Amino acid sequence: MARGKMQMVSSVIGGLTVLFLGSLAFNAASNQERWPGALDLVRTNPWITVVLLVPLATWLLWLSAGAAGRTQRYGRRGTLPPAKTFRMPPRNLLFTGRELAIHEVRTALTSHRSVTVQAIEGMGGVGKTQLAIEYAYRYLHKYAFVAFIDAERLELISSQFVALANALDVPDPVAEQAVTAVYRALANRSPWLVIFDNAGEDFTPQQLLPSGETADGHVIVTTRHRGWSSRGTVLELDVFEDQESVTLLRQRVPDIHWRNAHRIAEMLGNLPLAITQAAAYLRYTGMPAAEYASLLTHQIETMIERGDVTDRPGVVVATLWSLHLRGLEVAHPPAVALLQVCAMLAPEPIPLHLFTRHPGVLPEPLQRSARDPVRWNDAIGAVVGRSLARRQSDRLLVHRLVRAAIRRDMSEDARAATHELACRLLAAEAPPDIRDHPTRWQMWQDLLPHVFAVVEQGPVPGADTEVAVILRVSACCVRNMGDPVTAHPLAERALAIDERVYGRQHPRVAEDLHILGQSLRDLGRPAEARPLVERAREIHDRRYLPGDRASAQDLAQDLALLALIVRDLGEPEVALPLVERAHEIDLATHGPTHGYIADDLTTLARLRQDLGDPQGARELAERALAIDTRLYGSSHAYVGIDSTILANILNDLGERDASRELAAVATAIFQARPGTDYRWTEEDRNLLRKLYPEGWSAS
Repeated sequence: MARGKMQMVSSVIGGLTVLFLGSLAFNAASNQERWPGALDLVRTNPWITVVLLVPLATWLLWLSAGAAGRTQRYGRRGTLPPAKTFRMPPRNLLFTGRELAIHEVRTALTSHRSVTVQAIEGMGGVGKTQLAIEYAYRYLHKYAFVAFIDAERLELISSQFVALANALDVPDPVAEQAVTAVYRALANRSPWLVIFDNAGEDFTPQQLLPSGETADGHVIVTTRHRGWSSRGTVLELDVFEDQESVTLLRQRVPDIHWRNAHRIAEMLGNLPLAITQAAAYLRYTGMPAAEYASLLTHQIETMIERGDVTDRPGVVVATLWSLHLRGLEVAHPPAVALLQVCAMLAPEPIPLHLFTRHPGVLPEPLQRSARDPVRWNDAIGAVVGRSLARRQSDRLLVHRLVRAAIRRDMSEDARAATHELACRLLAAEAPPDIRDHPTRWQMWQDLLPHVFAVVEQGPVPGADTEVAVILRVSACCVRNMGDPVTAHPLAERALAIDERVYGRQHPRVAEDLHILGQSLRDLGRPAEARPLVERAREIHDRRYLPGDRASAQDLAQDLALLALIVRDLGEPEVALPLVERAHEIDLATHGPTHGYIADDLTTLARLRQDLGDPQGARELAERALAIDTRLYGSSHAYVGIDSTILANILNDLGERDASRELAAVATAIFQARPGTDYRWTEEDRNLLRKLYPEGWSAS
C-alpha cells in the first residue's frame, strides 16, 4: 500500500514537471507578461524551479523502480517471503524473560553489513539454545533462510552441511566442499541466519564459518567454551534473575504460591533448565511445592535426576555436565580434583588462597599445580573455560547444581576422602589467635559458609581434630561479631570432639569451655556458663607458668570472663579479686598500654561502681578510654563501649552534662557501625537508652 502511494506521488511529480516545462513553452509562444496568481513566481524564476523539481522527480522514480524490483524478487506484497528453515527446533511458546539479551543479540548482529558472528557463552542449562531459537523465531521475518546445526560433535557437522546443501538446491554436494557450497548458495538467499548449537571444544571456526566477504549473513554460536571474542561479539548468558525463575514456575505450575516458587528458585540457583525440570516434576507428580522444596534441601543430589524436559528428552541437571567432566578428567586431572574439593564447600565464592597457601595438604596432582602459578592458572582456566565455574578476581564460584552433580558422580570413598581434605584445608587456614585479632574476624567470616557446608555433611572420622579447630574458630568468630545463638552449638560440638579425642583436662578442651561459657553469658545464661569457665580456669591454672606468655594469657582471659559472669550473678565482691588477678597477669605479660589492660580496667570500673565507689570507677574507666582511643582511634566500637561505661559513672556522680555528651559520642559511634561488637552487651544498650534516649538507635 505504501509502495502504491509512492508510485502515485512520483507519477504526479513527474506529470507536474512535464506540465511545467510545457507551460514554459506555451509562455514563450504566447508572449504573456504575467501568469495568474502564485504561478507568476514560476514564470519569473523558471530555472530555480527546474533545479528543485527534476532531482525530486528523479529520486521518486528511482524509489519506484526499486520497489518494482523487490516486487519481482519477493512477490507482489514487496516484503521478504516467509523464511525457509532447515532443522529449526519448534518454538518454545512459554519462553520467559531474556528481553535484554535478545535485544543485545539483535543489535550486535545488525551492526555490520558483512557476516556477523555472535557467540552466546554460558554454563550448561543456562538457556543458550532457547535464547538462540527464540531470537530466530522473533526475527524470522527479517531473514530469507534460517538453518540450525547441532555442533556438539564435530564429526557430525559435515553430514549436516551436506543435507543443508541439498536443501539449498546445490547439485551433487560433496562433503569436503559442502561448507563452501552452502555459503555460496546462501549468498543468493540473503539475509540469512545460521545457528551452530552447543559448539564443543574442538569446534573449528575457520573451517565452518563463512568469510567476512559474504554480505547479509548472521551466525549465532552457542557454547559452554570461552574464547570467541577474537571471532565476533560475545554474550555471556547468566542464570535467571529471581523474578524470571518465579514467573517461569508460575506459568507452568499455576497454583504454586510465590513464596514456594521463590524458595525453589533460590535452591536451584535460578538455573533455567533446573527450573523447567522442577516445574515438569511438580506437574507430573502433583507434589505440593513446599514438600518439593524440602526435598531439595535434604536430597538435592537425588532430586536433580527427576523431571523430564519436553524439548530436551533425556537431559536432566544430574547428567548435564557429565560428558564435560569426563573429558576434563582426561585432559586436566588437577582441574577435576579442584572441582571436587569445591563441590564439598558452599555455593559461595571460594578464596583461591585456600589452596595456594596450603599446597602440602593437597594430594597430587593438585598439589603440584598449587605450587606452580602457571600450572595453577591452567587448572583454573580449564574449569572456567568450560563454564563449570566463574572466576571473580581471587575467588572461584561454582554453581550449587554443578556441585550437586559432581558429588552425585563421586564414589563413596572418593567423596569421604574429599570431604576430609576440605576439612583439613579449612583447619590449615584457621587463625589460632582469632580472639586477639579482630581484623581476622572478617577473613574467617568469609569462610563461614564453607565451614557450615563441610560440617553439615556429617562426621569426618579421619579429621576429627581439624573439624574441632574450624568449629572452635567459627564459634569464636561469630560470637565476637555479635551472634551467640550461632556460636553456642558450634562451641558445644567442638567441646564434644576435643573431650573425646584429648580427654577432659586438655588445653584445647579449656579453650572450648571458655568460648562456650562466653556464648552462654551472651545468651543471658550466666549460671550455666559459670561451671564451664571455672573448669577452664582450673585447667589453665595448673599449666600456668609466670613469664610464659601463652599460659598467662589463657589464665587471665578465664579469670576476666569468670569475673563478669559472677558479677552478672550479683556477686561483685567475689568477682573483684578475680579480675584483679587477671589485671596483674596482663600487666606482667603485656605492659600497661595493651588492649587487654583496657578490658581489665573497664571490668574493674563496673565492679567499683557496683560496690559504691564511683570516683574510683571513674579513674579506671578514663584510663581504659585513653588506651582504646590511642590503640584504635576515636570512632572504634571499643571507644564507644568505654564512653558508655564512663557516661554511666559520671551520671552517678551527678555530672549530667558530661554524661550526656559521652553518651552522644557512644551513640554516634554505634550508629555509624552496622551490627554489634562482641563487648557490646545488653547492659550497655540499656545505659545508652537511659542516658541519651532521644538519639539512641543502635541495634
